[in-house]
Amino acid sequence: MAAIQATVRQIFTHYQGLPTTVHILCFGSFINRAGSFVMLFLTIYVSEQLGMGKAFASYCISAFGLGSVVSSLIGGQLADQFGRRSTMLFALFGGATALILLSLVTNGWLFMGVLFLFAAIMEMYRPASSAMIGDVTSLAQRPQAFGLMYIAINLGFAVAPPIGGFLASKSFQWLFWGDAVTTALYGIVVLLFLRETRPRRQMSGPNKFEVLHTESDSPVAAAEALASLDPDHVSSAPIDSMSGDVSARAALRHVAGDWMFLLYCLCSLFTNIVFMQAFTTLPLYLRGMGFDELQFGMMICVNGILIVIFQ
Repeated sequence: MAAIQATVRQIFTHYQGLPTTVHILCFGSFINRAGSFVMLFLTIYVSEQLGMGKAFASYCISAFGLGSVVSSLIGGQLADQFGRRSTMLFALFGGATALILLSLVTNGWLFMGVLFLFAAIMEMYRPASSAMIGDVTSLAQRPQAFGLMYIAINLGFAVAPPIGGFLASKSFQWLFWGDAVTTALYGIVVLLFLRETRPRRQMSGPNKFEVLHTESDSPVAAAEALASLDPDHVSSAPIDSMSGDVSARAALRHVAGDWMFLLYCLCSLFTNIVFMQAFTTLPLYLRGMGFDELQFGMMICVNGILIVIFQ
């Protein structure tokens, strides 16, 4: 028992020692995820409330997925060019606006188009948030930082389904408005409590991980400057990307040359094909078995709870 208590204390010590920025991002992500009602009940809403059928409802999930792919690519580039904070604010407030618009659309094909637009805007905050965590943490801190973010997201996922099920049992419109409010709340948290962390040209502190200015601004000069710093206070980003802005083409070329990373992505693709059935076929299947929205929400929340426990 004493060993277990010591391990638990050690775990919480790691989390407590993380930069405040990480804690704020995790708190905001929890708020946002706790209000992510729409995607949980999207196929039920499209197939039953809009009357478009089960097949069309699954196509809507595909539209959301395609929008997320676009936003992930664009969001990462925007976060590097214009800043993590600015990208997150645009994504969160833009996503909240798109959710309100989505609640007003009743035409099936128009709904699919707006859903694609929502994903293309909203999901931009994810790469920006991850980049911000990378900016303020050392290599040793990053496993705990991203682990804490994963816990926060799944705590929100444990909360969202039963609340969403209750709201859907009253009115599906409440799902859209509740989702929009919590998304906007995350934006307010970012606006009020977070500062920009995108690397600058001048080192200003151990949590900035910013590149020292050199007259030539060359990779070699940057490497020599970084070599004189404490390695625990230096980001692990490649030197050639730290010495200046990287174009989208150069970034894609770099990723395309990393075969180990691409293999990992391929494995993630196969895993998520299965996981995404929780948002497509599973809600429709359980509805066909006679479960209502609240019962479905209570069953889904078990997933989030188990992930948090075993994480």
